[in-house]
Amino acid sequence: MSGPIKNMFGVLPAPFKLLHYHTKGFADTEGQVFLDIYRSFPSHIVVVDGTISYEGYAPVAGKPKETNFIITSNDALSADFALAEIIGFTIKDIAYLRAAISAGFNPSYILVGSKPQAVVSGTWKKPRWRTGGLALNLVSIFREHVRVRRKG
Repeated sequence: MSGPIKNMFGVLPAPFKLLHYHTKGFADTEGQVFLDIYRSFPSHIVVVDGTISYEGYAPVAGKPKETNFIITSNDALSADFALAEIIGFTIKDIAYLRAAISAGFNPSYILVGSKPQAVVSGTWKKPRWRTGGLALNLVSIFREHVRVRRKG
């Protein structure tokens, strides 16, 4: 799941952060790098534009899906928990959410508006093959890294 905390990679102050940090996120099966980012860069406002979402491993092997929801929050972890509920994942499905609970974080949120089941419906497809999805995303990251180096 690519939610607010994973998207916080964008605030990391380092050149070539895709290579240095994003790949560490893939190797970190317990999600500690995401919690480190959450602790280091606390959010004050979070907006998740879920008008169009992706099923599967986006953007390389994903499929766009119209979902028409927006999440706002003053806490990225709470927004990630709400997002997981909306798209039908549980805490057990997402390593960094499990790690957050184990580390003592207890996010709370209130969903206002449509029920999650109305947003997602029964046709949402979860990715099934972690290794293949990681391989596709690593290829995408490598391509982006090469593109950035050529520009610089």
